[in-house]
Amino acid sequence: MKNIVKILVITCLMLSALPTQAIGLYFGDITINDTDNSTAKMHWNTNQPTVGTVYFGTDPNNLYRYISTNTYNRNHTSYLTGLEEKTTYYYKIVARNQSNQQIETFVKNFKTDKIIDDSEPEIITTSILQTTGDAIALYFETNKPTKALFQYGLSSADNLNKSKRLHRYTTRHLVYISGLETMTRYNIKITAEDKNGAKDYHIMNDIRTSTKTKRDYSQMTIDNIRPIGPNSDMISINSIDFTYYTNLVTESYIQYGTAPNKLKSRVYANDGLQAIGHEATLTNLKPNTTYYYKIYTKNGLYRRSTKTEIQTFTTRPAPHVLGLVITSDQADNDNDGLSNNYELSIGTDPNNRDTDGDGYNDGLEIDNGYNPLGPGKYNIFKYNKPRSSSSYEMEKSIELKEGLENILGNLNLRTQDWFTVVNAYVYGEYPIEAIAQSIKHGGKTVHPTIAWDFWQKAKDYINYINL
Repeated sequence: MKNIVKILVITCLMLSALPTQAIGLYFGDITINDTDNSTAKMHWNTNQPTVGTVYFGTDPNNLYRYISTNTYNRNHTSYLTGLEEKTTYYYKIVARNQSNQQIETFVKNFKTDKIIDDSEPEIITTSILQTTGDAIALYFETNKPTKALFQYGLSSADNLNKSKRLHRYTTRHLVYISGLETMTRYNIKITAEDKNGAKDYHIMNDIRTSTKTKRDYSQMTIDNIRPIGPNSDMISINSIDFTYYTNLVTESYIQYGTAPNKLKSRVYANDGLQAIGHEATLTNLKPNTTYYYKIYTKNGLYRRSTKTEIQTFTTRPAPHVLGLVITSDQADNDNDGLSNNYELSIGTDPNNRDTDGDGYNDGLEIDNGYNPLGPGKYNIFKYNKPRSSSSYEMEKSIELKEGLENILGNLNLRTQDWFTVVNAYVYGEYPIEAIAQSIKHGGKTVHPTIAWDFWQKAKDYINYINL
């Protein structure tokens, strides 16, 4: 039986700003039909040939996911993928005709019903995030929503005398197992069960606790915050990469703004997952602008939380030549300010100054944060590429896990290391063989920000790939 999502409700939510109107251009019918595989099939049309983008998400003020059409038509079909059951999704459509007139809809919403799914659950990654003297923080992911049972004890996996349950169905699972003995080895059995009763299992042996207990962690601390100083490579014209550490596993986010009393924007570190090592990227910033920020943690191990004092950073000024991108090869066939290599890495045409035909050259759009491949902002995620759908990421992560296990056997990577190699595979287009070598030999064959096309020519890669 196929996965089925039934769309229950389509309503309209009016925001403070009215949609833009172009003279003579307007939307016709917009419908959403019952679909398979957690995907909503949306039909929409305009009275003139248009291209367009459907923006959607679970927050009406943050429609961060999108799907675009690149062919001018009156009738369009867009597939909204990676939907979860019993969830309200918000969306709006932005369309543009061949005269560059643009219109957009109000923000609307629809609600999904129960998803009927008879596929088998699978535990796709497991990680020990932290061990202390009396607790273990354990994380694992499944390929579909499941609840979880954790059985643990000092003896073999066939005779585990203590247990803990997580009753919420989700694909991301975090549990704190507490009340343990110091300097002791434990065995843990994970059982993931979906809503149809199907199960998958995973056993972790010889997990050893340390000497420090809850009393030694009276406070949560945040340290080693980077970047340090205004000239860091982690700061660019319109973005900044943050890294920092906490002494306890915790969820963390950065609150920021252009005034110390107006920290209205928020970005979660590690895609909202709990960790000790934290990474967060703030995007769509203004060039040569001072920003104020605080780092927050909440609901960490032992229920500890904390925050930093207000700190600042200043983005770099915009270059005199709009769109200038420094790469190893500065050839620029179409003179749009972007090198040929860079254009190939982001998917624009190195021989066409205006790839999407909207009247603005590619370099100008990139420099000002707009998408050179279509309408809207260009939200860079990893390796200078926008983020793909969660369903596509999940599909590729399963593919990568299977490939790595064929080469290396059973994997036991930290959560953050797993995210790094998945991003390298999905967005950096690194082959599985290079990623396997990076796991075996300390990461030299995979670069976290330079894509495979360029890194495979680097000396470090050539030296380490044949180890």
